[in-house]
Amino acid sequence: DLDKMRITIDPLEVQIKSLLQKADFPIEAGVEAVKLRIADIKKKLRDFMKDAKGLGKDVNMCSCNIQRSRLVVLQRIIKPPTNCNGAPM
Repeated sequence: DLDKMRITIDPLEVQIKSLLQKADFPIEAGVEAVKLRIADIKKKLRDFMKDAKGLGKDVNMCSCNIQRSRLVVLQRIIKPPTNCNGAPM
C-alpha cells in the first residue's frame, strides 16, 4: 500500500512543479495565450485533485489496516493463543 501511495505521490509532485512553471510565463504573450494557459492549468488541477482524492482514500485504508493490526497484536499480548488443551502455544 505504501508503494502504491509513493507511485501516486511522485506524479503529483511533477504536476505541481509543472503548474508552477506554466503559471510563470510572461503576460505579454497575449490574451488568447493566457486563456489557453489558464484552461490547461484548470484541466491539470482537476486531474491533480482526482489523484489527491485517490491518495486520501489509500491513506485512510492504510490507517484502518494499521489500526486493525494493532488491535490483533494487543489481543495477542493480553490473551495469547492456546492449543486445544488450553496450554499456551
